[in-house]
Amino acid sequence: MSFTLLADIGGTNTRFVLAKEGHGILSDSYEAFPNSGASSPEVLIQRYFQNQGIESCKQVVLALAAPTYGEEIVLTNHDWRFTIKSISAVSGAQDVRFINDLEALGYGLSALKSEQLQHLAGPSISGKNGPRVVVGAGTGFNAAIVTQAANGDHHVKAMEVGHMTLTVETQDEFDLWQYLAQGRERASVERALSGLGIEQIYQWHCQKNAYKPLHINAQSISSAALNKTDPMAEKAMQTFVHIYARTVGDLALAFLPKGGIFLSGSVTRAMAPWLQGSGFFDCFLAKGRQRDLMRQFPIYILQDDQAALLGCEIAANYDRN
Repeated sequence: MSFTLLADIGGTNTRFVLAKEGHGILSDSYEAFPNSGASSPEVLIQRYFQNQGIESCKQVVLALAAPTYGEEIVLTNHDWRFTIKSISAVSGAQDVRFINDLEALGYGLSALKSEQLQHLAGPSISGKNGPRVVVGAGTGFNAAIVTQAANGDHHVKAMEVGHMTLTVETQDEFDLWQYLAQGRERASVERALSGLGIEQIYQWHCQKNAYKPLHINAQSISSAALNKTDPMAEKAMQTFVHIYARTVGDLALAFLPKGGIFLSGSVTRAMAPWLQGSGFFDCFLAKGRQRDLMRQFPIYILQDDQAALLGCEIAANYDRN
């Protein structure tokens, strides 16, 4: 029996599932592993194959939190290096393909169901045609643009948005920019808009207000903010939301995504209660004379953390046709 191995290799976790031609994704084969528990993705593939009772597969499509130019991959937020040859050797597959994880999400958008999306702001997506932008905030930050050809095929182009220079508007934000840039040449978007970014923004607020930090990770900071048990956690969430909204707004102006903006990633999902309030939409709209234009873009939160795996399958089928 020939399988296609689909994998979403992020900065923190790796997710696997098998697909079979004519049957699609085999949902019972889904497994997730923490990256910290293995020295390489090859080790995780071996472990996954053992769990599934298979020795090899025909094809591999990997969605990666990294640029995918060339045959060697260096993950942006984890210390793994691997190649097409090393993945082929461990999987037995002669057809090994690397795509960016946001590229995979972009392909997956075409197959999403309504229950996988949470409407956040702007008009309904119903009847909206045009480019789509998918944004990912998790261990890192990135985005992709999705366009549709006349024949219905989707074309997806991943970017490296997380490495753009972080833009700020107020003196306080400039002070934060300098804090985030310490020991570096600059502060990037990803330095603020990621799990680590939440932690650093919180630390900055604590330092600025001579407040003893009560939390050390993004999850506990977010929980404390929601429960209103730590005023610096609340300030950190508000700062994060404003920067996130402004960055997404800049992407909207760049690509005019009348087909919708889709916010994804573990940090985005955890931040959903804050994105629904805390001035997110007001900050998104704050583009001067283009405020009315900004109202035309539907904004959704992508709830399904397995959507990239579906996108891998779709991308592989596009390449076959």
